[in-house]
Amino acid sequence: MRILIFNWKDSLNKFAGGAEFYTSHVSEALVKFGHEVSIFCAAEHGLPKQETVNGVEIIRKGTRYSVYREAKKFYLGEKGIKFDVIIDQINTRPFMCPKWVRNAPVIALAHQVCREIWFAEFNFIFAIFGRYFLEPNWLKPYKNIRTITVSNSSSYSLERYGLKNVVILPEGYDSLVAELPHSKNEHYTFVFVGRLSANKRPQDAIDAFRIFQQKFPDSKLEIIGSGPIEDSLKKAPNVGVTFHGRISNSARNQIIRKSHGLLITSIREGWGLVVTEAAQMGTVSFGYDVAGIKDSVIASGGFLSDPSPRKLGELLIEFFEDDTYETKLNPKIGGVIRWEELARLWEKELLDAISRFRIPIH
Repeated sequence: MRILIFNWKDSLNKFAGGAEFYTSHVSEALVKFGHEVSIFCAAEHGLPKQETVNGVEIIRKGTRYSVYREAKKFYLGEKGIKFDVIIDQINTRPFMCPKWVRNAPVIALAHQVCREIWFAEFNFIFAIFGRYFLEPNWLKPYKNIRTITVSNSSSYSLERYGLKNVVILPEGYDSLVAELPHSKNEHYTFVFVGRLSANKRPQDAIDAFRIFQQKFPDSKLEIIGSGPIEDSLKKAPNVGVTFHGRISNSARNQIIRKSHGLLITSIREGWGLVVTEAAQMGTVSFGYDVAGIKDSVIASGGFLSDPSPRKLGELLIEFFEDDTYETKLNPKIGGVIRWEELARLWEKELLDAISRFRIPIH
């Protein structure tokens, strides 16, 4: 089986997120199963236009804006090369493969929709345009296309946009090596892990921590990640808050393992794999009751609050001022499966799509 994946960036991109790592892990497993996988994505400074990484061919052309046009040109120019199935990965804007791919079945992959994120990332006028015109119209061609997503929340959101053939294939995970100490820091410590951007709402995590800090002044907040609002976050008084930027996985894991809780405050997520990873390291998550986060936090034994720093801060105080709080801690691996098992589910979906496909008659 020869598989072509269109994605606006690949997992080697410095801003790659969970969706790209999901695709990368599944692709590498499919290669191990004996299939050929190519990923077409935007070019990245310092990376070659074409290379093979862990058996997966990566083709890079165009910018984050022109990659959609370049993808169509690439595919239509490769008529002599037969791809058995196409995966159209939707990161807000899809590649519109159902409109121009005619000789192979198309499966869509959408971790989440944008919806409320438009208003965090853009000015109000463009956010209205994006939320109520662009996104609904971008998704119209996928109404009957088999669309894979990773959580009940994302499935529901896609169905609200009119998609009729949505299937959940959950996030995958690796067992983390337990070489780090399980003991927690002496003082209450929380950790925020993620891109420092408006849609992740790191300021909310800081504000919730400040409320908690009023009750427990020796507490700490560790922030791991970088992004466009990093400088503005650092300008404020940061007593008890440490910005680590981008660090190694080993260093990140050590901080998570020794923290008393992970804070996750995004506007929405597809799932939130860091919640699963924290649970593996014995650290419980406290997050907002919003799409995606509620799926991963509940499945991982964590706790939810209404989406406001005040409510989250109050939840933390109520939880940790109880001397028996340790009896309520039950971080666990839930709602996810191992990458190889996930890849087998994908293999079945792809083979089924190929077996059902008939070239359209015009």
